[in-house]
Amino acid sequence: MAMRDLLNQTTRSVVTAPADLTVEDAIVLMDQEKVGALIVVKEDRPVGIFSTRECLRLCLEKKPALFGGITLDAAMSKPITVGPDEARDTVMDMMLRADIDHLPVIEDSRLKGVLNARDLMMERIQILEDELRHLKNYIDDLHEAGRD
Repeated sequence: MAMRDLLNQTTRSVVTAPADLTVEDAIVLMDQEKVGALIVVKEDRPVGIFSTRECLRLCLEKKPALFGGITLDAAMSKPITVGPDEARDTVMDMMLRADIDHLPVIEDSRLKGVLNARDLMMERIQILEDELRHLKNYIDDLHEAGRD
């Protein structure tokens, strides 16, 4: 399955924030929107990602600084991105190797959506459940044929 198809299945909206937004305001926005990450944009183009991971890192690095004085531009990490036609298995491998939970999907330099590890796990579970159901039906058919 391509990321384009998985994006079409997710109902979650992408929450973006300007790079000059303060960390304090970003945390408030993440809480209001109930998201674990913001895509940081400059001139409507994604330039970074700010997630709970960056927030925790800041807590350790900048203990005396107030979050109200730090902008996302200084706190964000460079995002790893994929295109909408990237294969699911490739993306899962990429996320595991990079140890990331949020993955922006970019097409023609524009943000198309954000996938998270849960999206990929839920889609994989669905595939495995479908395969299991198919195998059970196959075994039942074999048992039925053996009775004839």
